[in-house]
Amino acid sequence: MRIVIPICLLVAACGTATPGFMGAPVTRAEVGGMTFDIRLRADLAEAQRRNVQLGVKWADVAPRAGLAIEQVSGCKVKPGTITGDPAVIFAQLDCG
Repeated sequence: MRIVIPICLLVAACGTATPGFMGAPVTRAEVGGMTFDIRLRADLAEAQRRNVQLGVKWADVAPRAGLAIEQVSGCKVKPGTITGDPAVIFAQLDCG
């Protein structure tokens, strides 16, 4: 029983927005075999990778996350603004 509660909490946290994106609507997008939950807030975006892939590298995830963000937002990702890790990616948007 002691292990069940921490596992449940961990699994529940997986789909949760980061603090700056709490309450933002979620749109799911798929690019290149990766599924992302995209949240937008003003000129910022968050992409959470939803599918499990072992050994995935930042270099594989970042461009796909950027494309997913652009698809959902209708804006371009500002060059050089993609940050984060293979699980959660952030970017600044250029909607002008």
